[in-house]
Amino acid sequence: MNPVMGVIYLNSPQGDLSLLTQQRCLGAIPFGAKYRLIDFCLTGMTRASITNIGILSTWKYRPLINHIGKGKEWCLDRKRDGLFWFFPGFTDRSVSQNPPCTDLQIMRRNLDYFMNSNQQLIVLAPGNLVGQLDLTSAIRSHVHSEADATILYTNPIPHVQFAPIRTLGFSTDHRVNRFETIDYYTEKDPLSLDVFILKKELMIDLIIASASEPKIASIPELFNHYLHKLTINGCYQTGPITKISSLEEYFLSSLKLLHLIGYDNKHGDLINPPPITKSRDLIPTKYGNESQVSNALIADGCEIHGKVKDSIIFHSVTVEPEAEVQKSIVFPQSTIKSGSSLKHIIADKYVTISRNMNLGHSKERPMIITKNSSLI
Repeated sequence: MNPVMGVIYLNSPQGDLSLLTQQRCLGAIPFGAKYRLIDFCLTGMTRASITNIGILSTWKYRPLINHIGKGKEWCLDRKRDGLFWFFPGFTDRSVSQNPPCTDLQIMRRNLDYFMNSNQQLIVLAPGNLVGQLDLTSAIRSHVHSEADATILYTNPIPHVQFAPIRTLGFSTDHRVNRFETIDYYTEKDPLSLDVFILKKELMIDLIIASASEPKIASIPELFNHYLHKLTINGCYQTGPITKISSLEEYFLSSLKLLHLIGYDNKHGDLINPPPITKSRDLIPTKYGNESQVSNALIADGCEIHGKVKDSIIFHSVTVEPEAEVQKSIVFPQSTIKSGSSLKHIIADKYVTISRNMNLGHSKERPMIITKNSSLI
């Protein structure tokens, strides 16, 4: 039995991603032609041999349950441990208020789950990380450091500016002495990935103690509040990892996949190795005689008869003859009709673009066409 359990929390700041989270939580946002954002964190935990994983589902969790189910693809459908869902429960607040409760409130209501588990360590991670999360080395680093907790961090990302973000500062012995949220990023300080490793008993003590601190609403705020009462180690993640917290970052990180070394454009897989995700068993994509495809990720089940360039196309999308998709992201089961043109567009699920429509925007602020929309 692995002495580590994992918890994925989904109540992260969503900023200008709100149009993509109207009917789904942040971790359920589609990414990279066939994944969801939560796939990367869930895969990182299972590849670190963590077999007891809880998901804090604060709200809008139906798409995520439909995607993950019992966790079969991640080998979490087991008799002992496995996958656990934590739901917010009933509340007097309207479902339109965001969200009905915080991650810490859900964890307090389910303390018996943590107390009865057999693991000694716990990994807390957000569901909006994209990249190769090496938790095996991070857990080893935490144990050897003998610190109370460990925070994972990465290098600054030059091409993306997103705010607010959390940065770290270190003392001479590489202990974290600054963990703060800033509105303007200068590309100098290490970026926190908001992944925390600590003893389970310590986490339970912190959660109980924070009940009397109404200003502590999120897991990162919990560690920020107790920063100077704990010995916290920093663990650098070598692989490229991005925390998706803005529309610009989501769009640029998605299109960056088209140019990454180690990304197989033909099959749409992240190599070395690809994240685990839900298997759909769809038929191969059909390419018409007049189709033109260059530098694109296209999932199975599509029909491509027009032009697709520098774009990401999810499953079951139809691009009709003389239609053109450039530097755009098209979510599943959408239709781009003949003569239409898209550039710097994010089209959500079940979107229909009528004939001869010309839609364009800037890459810094891509246009979002919301789910179930029909543009006539």
